[in-house]
Amino acid sequence: MHVVQLGEPEIHSISADPAIAQRQQAFYAAAREFFRPVLNDSDASWKIPLTHEQGRIDLQIAYAFLAGDDRDVELANKLIRRAPVPVFESGSGQTHRFGIFLTSLAAEVLTRFEDRLQDSTIDFCEQLLREGHGDLPSNWAADYQFHGMNDNMPAMACKSLILGGQRLGREDWCDMGQWRLEQFANQLSRHGLIGEYTSPNYTPDTIHCLQVIATYANHPHTKQLAQDLANRIWLDLAVHWHPQARTLAGPFSRAYAADFNAHLSTLQAVVWTLWGDDVSGISPFKAMAPDPGLHVLHCGDLYEHTARMCYCVSIDQCMITPQIKALFESKPADYSAIATAEQGDCMDSPCRVITSTMHMQPHASLGTASSCFCNGQQTAAMYITAAAAENSQTTGPVCFTKYLVDDEQPDWQTDSYWHRHLHGPGEYFNHATAITVQHQSSALLSYVPHRQQLVDQSHHRLRLAMIIPTGLHPLTQWACQSHRTQDAHCLNHKVKHQAKQWFGFTLGQAMVAFRPLVCQADDTPMDCYVQLHQADRYTWFEVVNYAGDPRDFSTSQYAHMLNGMVIEVTAASSWESLDHWLADLVSNTRFMDYFYFNHRRLRYHRNPMLGQKPVELELIHSTWADGSAVRVVNGRRAPEPAWDVTGLPADSLSFLGSDGPVMLPMTLPWEQLTAGWNPYSHWAISDNGV
Repeated sequence: MHVVQLGEPEIHSISADPAIAQRQQAFYAAAREFFRPVLNDSDASWKIPLTHEQGRIDLQIAYAFLAGDDRDVELANKLIRRAPVPVFESGSGQTHRFGIFLTSLAAEVLTRFEDRLQDSTIDFCEQLLREGHGDLPSNWAADYQFHGMNDNMPAMACKSLILGGQRLGREDWCDMGQWRLEQFANQLSRHGLIGEYTSPNYTPDTIHCLQVIATYANHPHTKQLAQDLANRIWLDLAVHWHPQARTLAGPFSRAYAADFNAHLSTLQAVVWTLWGDDVSGISPFKAMAPDPGLHVLHCGDLYEHTARMCYCVSIDQCMITPQIKALFESKPADYSAIATAEQGDCMDSPCRVITSTMHMQPHASLGTASSCFCNGQQTAAMYITAAAAENSQTTGPVCFTKYLVDDEQPDWQTDSYWHRHLHGPGEYFNHATAITVQHQSSALLSYVPHRQQLVDQSHHRLRLAMIIPTGLHPLTQWACQSHRTQDAHCLNHKVKHQAKQWFGFTLGQAMVAFRPLVCQADDTPMDCYVQLHQADRYTWFEVVNYAGDPRDFSTSQYAHMLNGMVIEVTAASSWESLDHWLADLVSNTRFMDYFYFNHRRLRYHRNPMLGQKPVELELIHSTWADGSAVRVVNGRRAPEPAWDVTGLPADSLSFLGSDGPVMLPMTLPWEQLTAGWNPYSHWAISDNGV
């Protein structure tokens, strides 16, 4: 029987790398001091009011205490055992407990830290695994497979299946986990990116699960497959990391406000753990004591955000190749990446292939997604990062687009009840289909409001926003054709600016310009214009489709409600002033935008400017459907390679090279496909490979 004995403090290291271990221990020591005052020593219960105790938070906090002395480890065991787990009906009056995060964390804690667990804690975790792999919902469920949705969850399920199966002698669990990993590799045999691609929040979680499998799986094939998958996904993040901005370039599939703002995402915590402040630009200590203007998840829940950091910081360098490390530290002066990913079906958005395009230079990066991840609510379909001002010690400034509805806007104040009741800056989402095409530092965007999600509701404001977070980097200057930078009239948010003109602003060491493309393709009366708005931590330009009394719009009216813009990015040092650049854009650009037979046709032409070659971009798409478009660059179809990245040929990558493709066995491992969270969803199995 294993019992943790209290005695002389024994500090437990996580990583074998001394520099990483030092950062981990420094953060965990601070996290323990942060959490101890709000936890009861007797049973690790919370001293502060909670709306709904989240078991995953308890287990994430336990990582910090497992890295401490015997007294800390004692509290970690109590935290794990008391973590609440959702309970579900199993049939015949029986119940079972399951939470995808909880079983994943339990499997990892058992595997990595068993020497620090008491027998009763081990029993709790093992029982959680048994219950979490039986009746639905469970890790066995068919919806936890890699099919272009939220890949972090099937990755968690794989970790639970493989590590739990090894521990409890369930070979069938291991086989199911292996099948799913092969399904993942099969997807990466035809695409450069995973479905939940380049996410600053979720992609590191997927990597974390794969690294744990690769480290602790018993079967050599499983270990190698997980390691190859982790390396492939690490390359996505490394390729898109902007060293001068110390943050992830776009586009990305899913993220939250803190991630969009480059304010301490999951990835930045991981990068800090591996390489320190010089590379990450921000440390997870900021979750406990955020700088003014820093966005924290769940309306400012420091405890939840810090708990998440405790889990992120536990990562090791075992999968980091020298090539990956080098890409995080520096890149060639002119760097580009184009790659594809598969996306699952979601309301307005059918199953499809999307193309991610990114162009990076030292001063800035521009990234676009040909269409959004699923319904696009959390997608950065257009995202710009910029190098911060000289001698800056933090992440660089960013900007992005979102289609806003009604009162949702940057920095809006709302209530969170997820873990604690807090009032503060909340999440706000994108509510439109985005179709884009990009060539280097130029992009053409078309937006159409979501039809199924917005219909049968009254709305009073519909607009596309160019959003600039200013909490860490105040906006210094901006202008438009009709108002030069020194004209204070531009600061009046009540002014309605004509939409058909160039607008621009400085962003760190870069300048960004956009020209709205907005109109109504039916007889619905609209007044399209641009307004500037400012809040404590944001400045944003709104390209307005509608603002007025609440109205119910039909799906047809939404399909005819057109918005979008042209984007240009340049180095601030290349031009005498923002006004001069905008004046040159006015003289050297032309636009065409028309709609007929349910198709929108957009064209943009720019003459050569200051060493830049001429460019012409074109989009042709049906506004009734998402994801299908004719995308044209300089008269040719826009490139859509599986993987085309500067200095990294596709055939050098696992699964895309000579070792691929990975072919999935012709046997479906399920007899029924009911989704635990949606038992009424339709499914059918006609042939099962027999």
